[in-house]
Amino acid sequence: MAKKIETVYWGPSREHALLALQNFIPRAGKAYRKWRNYDLGSQKNIHVSKLSPWLRYRVISEEEIIKAVLSAQTFSNSEKFIQEIFWRTYWKGWLESHPSAWSVYREKVRQFLENLDSHESLRERWEKATTGNTNIECFNSWAHELVDTGYLHNHARMWFASIWVFELNLPWVAGADFFLRHLLDGDPASNTLSWRWTAGLHTKGKKYIATAANIEKFTNGRFPVSENPLKKVSINYDIAEYQTPALQPLPRSGKIDQDQPLGLIITEEDLSPNFLGALEGKITGIIAIQIINHLSPLKTAKVVSDFSNKLLLDAIARVQENLKISKTPVLKCGTVDEIVNWACDCGYKQLVSSYIPVGPNQEFVLKLKKQLISQNIELIEILRTWDINAWPDAKNGFFPFWAKAPRLLQAL
Repeated sequence: MAKKIETVYWGPSREHALLALQNFIPRAGKAYRKWRNYDLGSQKNIHVSKLSPWLRYRVISEEEIIKAVLSAQTFSNSEKFIQEIFWRTYWKGWLESHPSAWSVYREKVRQFLENLDSHESLRERWEKATTGNTNIECFNSWAHELVDTGYLHNHARMWFASIWVFELNLPWVAGADFFLRHLLDGDPASNTLSWRWTAGLHTKGKKYIATAANIEKFTNGRFPVSENPLKKVSINYDIAEYQTPALQPLPRSGKIDQDQPLGLIITEEDLSPNFLGALEGKITGIIAIQIINHLSPLKTAKVVSDFSNKLLLDAIARVQENLKISKTPVLKCGTVDEIVNWACDCGYKQLVSSYIPVGPNQEFVLKLKKQLISQNIELIEILRTWDINAWPDAKNGFFPFWAKAPRLLQAL
């Protein structure tokens, strides 16, 4: 069994996020471009930003990161790093346009877990994979690193997903679920769609196949070819899997009645809401709900739920200070009824939150909205300008989307 890895700690506050960003900026140019694909080990990957756990919760935003980098680096030097930020925006926008990709994934995870009891071989392979007890040493190492730290280098994630699907012959949805429960930056869009891409379902005819030689090279010899024999297995997906999910209209930002008092809802999807300044004096109460445990039918890893909870508390403190509101009820895993009762007790007819994107939080909020409507209360979701401008171009492939990057960058 692999040696337990020392936990990597991401400070659970915006202050920590901003400090990490400033520390990374000098490496966001040529150093990142040269070394970004090398996974040198959990404590040695200083050449990547590791900002994703904060970005996932929008403790810091895409705009903030890009502005900070471009204030110190030229675009030509930092293009590769900025492109990685755009990948997150692309995945978010693509899932908003094709939301059934998420609902199909959720149903397949449910079916997989139901099948485990009647498929002993499948359960055994799944348990060996999730506990890092396969015959592939690099895979085992990454499984332990993920569980111990809540993080994996991006290249390691691709290798891991490829081995999961094409070597261990396990369903991609089960691997995506494993990641989503254990990654500090586990995002419903980026995670689900990246696994689909690896399996060859995002772009028909294109799949990502890990090779032992590539792993040896980009781990700087940590995992020699001789120790990781890889044999590609044939995967036969149902023809429906290859069909691009139906295109749906993008969401629109809600409008607030300025004459009515407002209650603010904070969720993990945006812990630095950027519309609060315009509503100063209008918001009279705050409720914060942690629904991280809705990520999967299985339990979310403690390292993830603890990180999310601490970030949520940090966000509450910042919002309280900015809006000068001292009393804030906190529902760490609030039920729909608790939230509706709070809104009714406060006499609100409208609540406001940052837009809740496709994923488990949106599933929760859709149920909440129905209950609120029955009480004549409206939940208004506010979209960020970045998303309004970017998502319409994210309906197809990434590189047509990236071709529109100059327009978004100029708007900054």
